[in-house]
Amino acid sequence: MTAKPNHWSIIACLLAAVALWGGNNAGVKFLVRDWPPLFTGSTRFLCAGLLMFGLLRWTRLLGPASRISPEMRRHLWLRSGLALAAYIAVFNLALRFTAASHVALYLGASPVWALLWEGRAGTSRTERLKRGGAASLALSGVVVLVGPTFHRGAGSFTGELLGLAASVLWTHYGRQCRSLGDRLSGAEIAAHTMWRAGVLLLPFALLEASRQQLHWNQMLLV
Repeated sequence: MTAKPNHWSIIACLLAAVALWGGNNAGVKFLVRDWPPLFTGSTRFLCAGLLMFGLLRWTRLLGPASRISPEMRRHLWLRSGLALAAYIAVFNLALRFTAASHVALYLGASPVWALLWEGRAGTSRTERLKRGGAASLALSGVVVLVGPTFHRGAGSFTGELLGLAASVLWTHYGRQCRSLGDRLSGAEIAAHTMWRAGVLLLPFALLEASRQQLHWNQMLLV
């Protein structure tokens, strides 16, 4: 007999995820003020991904580790890992040019892009119109919330475009992860894609670091 889900536990986990997500956005905004955006993304993902990979390999804290086939390894490098590398690069660049709250608004619209992506084929005209209307409403809500910033002369068109691109790339990464969901756990997907994304960004990160002086202090390292 399947146990019934504990709705309060699910709600608590969702609230914790929202708090952590918001804290992460604010923390990265703080980091990219002093560190190059690609260097920030590469080093963070390398550290987090390798830490999770180690926990999966030598402990059972994150569950058992699955055997990775050559075909799955190619997928992790060329699809999900590359998608995550592209997302974090654009996300960090967006935070360089605009407020973290603006980028969070665009990311909040990512479920709409997923809805449109999954409904491109095999749906009726009415269903496509509904999906298009949902996307229009989501974008209009973002414009209403972000628009006043431009009226005050504090907005950055580049930052807003990058934020929108990060939202689409996040949706693409989610679709890649979904295709791995029947073979790997969530922790495994995060670990494998994170360290690979960090490696893919590393050459560009080192180039950035060679051209811009890095400011080291305890707050940035934490």
